[in-house]
Amino acid sequence: MTPAGWAARVLTWLLREGDGEALLGDLAEEHLRRSISDGARVAAQRYRREVLTSLAAAIRLRASECARSIPWGVVMAAYILVAVLEIAARLMLARVWPPASAPASVMRLVVEFPGIALIAYVASRFDRAAPYVLGTLMLVAASLLSIFGHEQTSGVYVLAILTVGPLAAVLGGMLHRHPRVNP
Repeated sequence: MTPAGWAARVLTWLLREGDGEALLGDLAEEHLRRSISDGARVAAQRYRREVLTSLAAAIRLRASECARSIPWGVVMAAYILVAVLEIAARLMLARVWPPASAPASVMRLVVEFPGIALIAYVASRFDRAAPYVLGTLMLVAASLLSIFGHEQTSGVYVLAILTVGPLAAVLGGMLHRHPRVNP
């Protein structure tokens, strides 16, 4: 096996069909030439460096393609609607059930669950990936709030904010089904 075998396999997987094999073929030819002229050790070091550099470039390429494919407008609109839902739920619960309107209330999260699922469902009508990105953003925001927040909160509430919102977004995305095309 050539030096940096695992990196070469990952590189082949990241690049389009045929491109990885072509790149690795070119690198193998260069490795052979350098091993004859500069020695096996220098050639192996150069090969590893080239494969790892190419791997880093391929990872950046795939990450930028992934970021460009995310429906950011739909996700941000859904996230804003979730914030509006949270404010509306707190105001409504303050009148109906004041203890449930507290900032660290698990019951408020349970009341918001169907609304978040509905928002994610509507977002999925615009783009199928939107609810899953929304759920990921909600998970990241909840994680950051639980780590860097200055409020004293219970472990149950931390667990609830880490699961209820993201789970509702994923459920809303799963509710949207595209019609099947019959042959």
